[in-house]
Amino acid sequence: DFLRVVVSSANLLPVDYAQKTNALFIQDCPLSSRSTSALSSSSPRVSSSTPPQLSFVAVLADYLGRLFTHDDVELFLSRYSFD
Repeated sequence: DFLRVVVSSANLLPVDYAQKTNALFIQDCPLSSRSTSALSSSSPRVSSSTPPQLSFVAVLADYLGRLFTHDDVELFLSRYSFD
């Protein structure tokens, strides 16, 4: 079991792919062997003059949490290893 993360550099339009103007980042994240969450305790929503260094999974959790109203986004992501 794994989670596939795909990040596109542009719109998902056929013409963009036909003209090869897009790039994709694809990462397969296996199930984590750790029982603790891989999420950062820092929230990406906190603003300051110097932005904190946030892990990819913390930013992903924040983004998905804004897209979906499910309260279990962080719990779902904590099942996978993002190392």
